[in-house]
This record gives sequence, C-alpha cells and structure tokens, in this order.
Amino acid sequence: HHTPPRTRIQTAQALVPELPATLNHEAGPIPGHLDALYTFAWTQLLQGSVQRDSNKVRSALEVIEPLQQAWQQACLAVAA
Repeated sequence: HHTPPRTRIQTAQALVPELPATLNHEAGPIPGHLDALYTFAWTQLLQGSVQRDSNKVRSALEVIEPLQQAWQQACLAVAA
C-alpha cells in the first residue's frame, strides 16, 4: 500500500527531532556535526511542509538518506 507524501513528511517531522537525543556529545566532534545536520533537515522538512516547497523537503532528504544508508550498512556489517 502507498503512503501519501504528506503523511511521510509528517512522520519524518516527528522522527527527525528525536535523533539528537541519541547522540553522545562526549564522543568527539561527530555528534555535534550530526546534530547540526538533524536540525537542518528538520527545519527544511517543517518549512517545506508549511510552504509546500518540495525543494526544501528534497534538501532534507539529501541529508537524511545518506545517513540512513550508512547506518544500514553498519548494521549489516555488524550482523555479518
């Protein structure tokens, strides 16, 4: 079944703000960089939704999708 784009955007808007809580800021500079990326992505999702601007939503996706793929690869590597 196909989820409407608006619903997917709303789901992402609910999930992305939760990601910074998973970061250990004592682990060096990377968590701070990830926090900034998450904040940027969330802001773009919110603005894209309110302004109905698909370019802003696409900008958020361009940030989040590579991170999701990297986590997926890391999990597969650990499981192997």
